Amino acid sequence: TARGATGVSMTQFYGLGTSMRQNQAMSLSVRTDIMRNPASLALAQLDISAASVPGDVVLGISDNTGAQGLAAAANKLHGFDPAGGLSSSTMSINDYVSQIMGAQADLTNAAEDERVNRVNVLEEVQARRNSVEGVNLDEEAARMLEYQQAYQAAAKVIATANQMFQSLLQSFA
Repeated sequence: TARGATGVSMTQFYGLGTSMRQNQAMSLSVRTDIMRNPASLALAQLDISAASVPGDVVLGISDNTGAQGLAAAANKLHGFDPAGGLSSSTMSINDYVSQIMGAQADLTNAAEDERVNRVNVLEEVQARRNSVEGVNLDEEAARMLEYQQAYQAAAKVIATANQMFQSLLQSFA
């Protein structure tokens, strides 16, 4: 289904399929001016009827009928197709979102448990490998300190011998 040499499938080209919907949903955000001042969110609903004439007040101060309508829509029963591991069902948008969040929380917990399990297996495998290799890092560190101290002592002996040699040379000069 790839379109020519572009590597783009026909569903991607025409914006179809689930990945396109997911990408569109990821770009949703709340405008910054509304985030700074939530009171600027329009919550009213126009009150226009056939009897309305120019000059009539169609929006009132502290009118929250739009917000009430939005809340009613969120609580109204809707039919949902099976998606994301959820079966088809009839429920409110609020309940559906709760189902999705619960399913995602379960998946997140399972993924974290699997990650911890894999880290534990990795640590066990590394410990077994180190025991088989016969390399004890503590012993190697102790030997390295011993060699370093021996090197420093040899360097002092050489420095002292050099100093004595220089003194001898100066006494005959």
